[in-house]
Amino acid sequence: MRYQVSCDRIGGEYCVGSVSKETIGYWSTKDINDLKEHLLSDTILGVPQEHNLYPFYEHDNLIHANGVEVNQYNRLTVTDLDTEEEVYIFNLDIKELANSDNSRIINDKDADLSPNEGTIVTGSIEKGTWIYEEFELNETFDPKKLQLFMYAIDTSEGLYVVDHMKYEDIDISHVDGSTMGKDFIVYFDAEVETE
Repeated sequence: MRYQVSCDRIGGEYCVGSVSKETIGYWSTKDINDLKEHLLSDTILGVPQEHNLYPFYEHDNLIHANGVEVNQYNRLTVTDLDTEEEVYIFNLDIKELANSDNSRIINDKDADLSPNEGTIVTGSIEKGTWIYEEFELNETFDPKKLQLFMYAIDTSEGLYVVDHMKYEDIDISHVDGSTMGKDFIVYFDAEVETE
C-alpha cells in the first residue's frame, strides 16, 4: 500500500541566525520596512558592509526550516495513493503534539552565542500545501507510528515548524508543494543599546 502525507494552510521558510549586537543596534534605529526590503531585495542604499544581512536565507546557522507551522488551523492528511482515500486527518495543534509520543523537537538546546551576539529570526510566510515523499507499507497505515520532527523557531511566540517525518524506520521528507507568499517577518532577539 502506498501512502503520502500532505500538510496545509500556513507555513513557509524560516531562518534563525547569529548576528552581532552592533548590527542589531544599527538596524534597530531603522524603519522595519527598510529592513525587510534590504533582506528581500538589497535595494536600500548606504548599508555598511558589516551590517549587510541580504539575503535573509543565508542567516541560518542556527535553524533553516521549510514547512508548515504547527498550530490549530493547520492540518496533516495521509492519503492512500492506491484508493485516493484520505485515511487520516490530524489538526497540527501544539497542545495535542506536546502531550503525545509522536513529536520531537530537533533543536532542543539553546544556541551557543558569544556575549556580543544575538539572533535574527526571519520568515517568508506562505499559504498552501506541503507534500512529503510517498512511502510503501505492507500493513494498513497506523497513525501511532507516524512521528513528526519539528524546529522550535520561537518558543515564546509558540512558533514551531514541521521539518520531516518518520514512519517506524522510513524517513519522510518534504518534496513538493504549492504555496503563495503572504507576508515576511523579521525580528532580533538581543538586548542592545541604541543611540
